Amino acid sequence: MKEQTLRTPWGALRRPRARGRAVARLIPLALVAGVMSIAATTAPAGAESHTPPAYGAALSQANSNTFYAYAGEGETLDVSFIYAHNAQTGEGRDVEYRVTDPSGAIAWTCGHPTGSAPGDACATTGLAGPVGAWKIEVVAATGTGLTAYEWEISVRAGGAAVPGRVWANRYVTHQIDESAVADLRYWLVNDSGYIYDTNLNGYNGIGSIIEADAVGNVATPGGCDALYRSVQGSTNSGDCGTYRIFFDEPSSDLPASAPSADGPLAVLPPELTETDLAVDDLTFSPTSPNGAAGTFTHTLSDRFVGAYWLEIDTDGDGSYNGAADRRIRLAADGSGEYSYEFDGLDGEGNEIADCSAMRARIFFDRVGEIHVLNSDVEGRSGGISMTRLNGSGAPDSTIYWDDTQLQAGPENTTNPTPVVDGTDGIDSSAGVHGWDFSYTSWGNARTIDDWTYNPVALGTGEITVGGHCLTVTKTSDADSNSLPGDVVTYTVEVTNVGETDYTAEAPATLTDDLSDVLDDAVYNDDASVSFSSGSSSASPLVEGTTLSWSGPLQAGETATITYSVTLQRGGNRTVNNQACIPAEEAQVPEEACAETATEMPALQVTKSADTSELPRVGQTVTYTVTATNIGPGDYTEDAPAEVRDDLSGVLDDATLDEDSLTADTGTAPTYDEPLISWSGPLPAGATVTLTYAVTHTGEGDNRLINVAWEPDDPEDPRTPVCDPADENGLDPVTGEPCGRVEIPAGDLDVSKSVDPQKGTSVAPGEELTYTVTFHNSGASAAAVEGWQDDLSDVLDDADIVAAPAPEEGDLTVSRVTDGRFTVDGSVPAGESYTVTYTVQVRDDGDRGNDLLANFVFPDGEELPTSCDPESSLCTENPVKHSAAGLLPAAGAGDVRVWLAAALVLLVAGGAVRMLRREAQR
Repeated sequence: MKEQTLRTPWGALRRPRARGRAVARLIPLALVAGVMSIAATTAPAGAESHTPPAYGAALSQANSNTFYAYAGEGETLDVSFIYAHNAQTGEGRDVEYRVTDPSGAIAWTCGHPTGSAPGDACATTGLAGPVGAWKIEVVAATGTGLTAYEWEISVRAGGAAVPGRVWANRYVTHQIDESAVADLRYWLVNDSGYIYDTNLNGYNGIGSIIEADAVGNVATPGGCDALYRSVQGSTNSGDCGTYRIFFDEPSSDLPASAPSADGPLAVLPPELTETDLAVDDLTFSPTSPNGAAGTFTHTLSDRFVGAYWLEIDTDGDGSYNGAADRRIRLAADGSGEYSYEFDGLDGEGNEIADCSAMRARIFFDRVGEIHVLNSDVEGRSGGISMTRLNGSGAPDSTIYWDDTQLQAGPENTTNPTPVVDGTDGIDSSAGVHGWDFSYTSWGNARTIDDWTYNPVALGTGEITVGGHCLTVTKTSDADSNSLPGDVVTYTVEVTNVGETDYTAEAPATLTDDLSDVLDDAVYNDDASVSFSSGSSSASPLVEGTTLSWSGPLQAGETATITYSVTLQRGGNRTVNNQACIPAEEAQVPEEACAETATEMPALQVTKSADTSELPRVGQTVTYTVTATNIGPGDYTEDAPAEVRDDLSGVLDDATLDEDSLTADTGTAPTYDEPLISWSGPLPAGATVTLTYAVTHTGEGDNRLINVAWEPDDPEDPRTPVCDPADENGLDPVTGEPCGRVEIPAGDLDVSKSVDPQKGTSVAPGEELTYTVTFHNSGASAAAVEGWQDDLSDVLDDADIVAAPAPEEGDLTVSRVTDGRFTVDGSVPAGESYTVTYTVQVRDDGDRGNDLLANFVFPDGEELPTSCDPESSLCTENPVKHSAAGLLPAAGAGDVRVWLAAALVLLVAGGAVRMLRREAQR
């Protein structure tokens, strides 16, 4: 191979422009104006090297350099840096050379201090270590002047040099004056795997930095959006790919990547193919639902850097080449994730209508793009040639440039380039786009951009954008006359007003929220769907309180969904529901839901009576029924409020006074035994009050029970039990509004007992305890009013030793007067209260008829003349005479008593005589 020798100028170097850390461009950057001299000598085969002649230097200490060399299994590395001399001015700089193996271990260091003797060498051979990329650094210390050195880096296998193993990402060279013209040759490799053989012929850039990138001059400083033209001055691109600069044609056995002290490095990647470029995640998010403006997002291989296109078929005709279509150049920076804010305008600048069907895709017309920037290069007399060595159509030496916006002027009239427009592509194999050396040449103070690429034509990731646009309407046959029990049918229409069809794979969808319906109704399980243009789908599905449907829908077609519910009581009486399509697919997002609302009336029925106790026979009970429409709907003439009152549980005990029937609203109630009926309109919030009276007959079960209610079926009303109504005033079984009134009578059972029990003979001095029991077996409290206890036929034979008194409860007992006392009070339902008192039988001779007879009877009745043995309202106990009290008397009964006494004395006397005789023995 030919060695390249670049001589360093003696003057101070201009500072090169700032670069990104991962660029991919070839930039020979002129640092000073001066004369350059380059000579060629021969280097050992396979060794990459640069060697200066007796005067000048290929590399200066002004800018450090970093090289990489790939060594495989069993291969070694030789490195040599030979000190040439200092520059013409200044003292030069200290230089350190450092080699780091792929694991990060320092393998060798050496240095040349300022003033070293020409020919002093820093060299090492046979460096061995892990397989990978070795890092060779030239680190210049601070100071003035430049130091020249020659270098040689070789990878060896079995002692033989292996060419094409050494590269740099950035390479600094210098030329000293206008005589130092050189032909420079490098092989540039990018992460897309493309190799370009690049020659800069008749080149003199004074001071140059050799780099390569994929975008060249950029439209946005720091960006990767290629400008595709030369510019006055310079531009700064961002991190837009990395091109490796090989000093010999890259060895074919290089790996795609290799470990290094800097981490994994790309070395010679495979070519990026159409398969690698395929996009499968292009998406569009509209700024507003169904709008054409929005954001496109997608990902690309992180190995692709450079320009590509977003193409939008704005009229959806399948072609991307129409006048209204858009082609938008985008730039990839290797990050892999990209987005673009689309303005919603077509190729003619018109706004694209909402719901328009569009198509979009990513389009690649090039891959492996390379830009060579010559910034402030005073001479390129032999022009530039770039030849792509791989990929389709290789080798290919076509390159492009655009100098048309550079104007000739007082400073740029010397040595112009012969062709300023190379945008159609020109064969560069013989060297093109050149200019002779001059300090005011065509390239002076400008950045000349030459580029090339591998042309492809790949459209990928196509999607359909918009065109799916729906409207929804909803109706029901419910009206102001709808009441519980009615069947309401809902109709929902979904229409595709877009330009493209919904399909089974990408269906139209609808949901209908029934949560505010099914509290007032029962779904009849009858949802169905029909189509205006012949599509078909499964029936809508109701799960819980949501109806859902999805299915195909052709452009312009309408899907009609119907279902019904039966209204019932118990909810909030507002039957509202919304059928909704996705807002992002609605033609008008604010109209994505269609709603129907039906307000139902409802009665709250209460009932009361003017007494809570059963009246006396002949007395009346007045009933009041109130029915209030708690809304929010109204009862109308066509759908009136209905009230019924069932008197079946009253008429066995009372008679209705039909003339007493009144209503304070509408027509008067009617009576058809046993039902009272009222019907009429009743606005929300209004109340109707019904009144009537019944007269108690004393017959029946002594319970007045009746229920007023609003019947579900006025034609066949079934009386609810309503015992009791629930917290909402509804019958727990039927759900009908109802009010119940029960006037239960107390059923008082009075009885009298004595201890010792009734009929038992008692002796003088013996005590008898009487108990009067008041037991209420009725359903309400029973009144105890003026019950009398007559003990006059007791008090002729006994005296009261414990006065009559209640044992418990709410009873009042009077004093005993003229042989009687009275009891008043009330006994609760199911309770028993008692009154007790005690008498003592008098001694013989102090009694009356010796028969203790006692009676209890209600107020207003006569005292019985005798006690029926079977009656529970009286007691009777005879009194026995004591022996000591036997005396003759005229009556036959008295004779019998005296005879008995004599007999007792005779027997006793005989017994005494027998005892005495026995004692004398």
